[in-house]
Amino acid sequence: IVGFEQYVPVPLVSNIKYKMIYEFDNTDSNRKLIRYQFSSGKTIKAYDGFILLQKVDETHTQVVEYDFIDADWGIAKMMGKSSIWSESLVGILQTDLALKLRAENPEMTDKEVMKLSKEKSKKADLHLCIDQKLKFQYSAN
Repeated sequence: IVGFEQYVPVPLVSNIKYKMIYEFDNTDSNRKLIRYQFSSGKTIKAYDGFILLQKVDETHTQVVEYDFIDADWGIAKMMGKSSIWSESLVGILQTDLALKLRAENPEMTDKEVMKLSKEKSKKADLHLCIDQKLKFQYSAN
């Protein structure tokens, strides 16, 4: 079980705190499946999904991620669906980048991983994914 705290950019609204259960399938050395499911939290009604990592070649990995979430958005609804969607995507990207950085740089401290993943996620161009719901592709290079 992993605990999270999602920043809410609305004054006087508490951050969202919740816990997730993760299950790892390592039966295939070229393919890893990570399934997750909501465990507990006050404002989230349901949250589950998966991440599929597949080896493309010796230097590339394809990542597919699906998240399914239903929450009590409360006052955050005033921001509008597009704002909630864009904030959610940035948060998902930041989390994924943190996992990538940790896997590739085990010597980095937690603070370094968090700082770098936040910086990289803020620089990512998500407008096509947000505006037109197109597939997002990110290159760390």
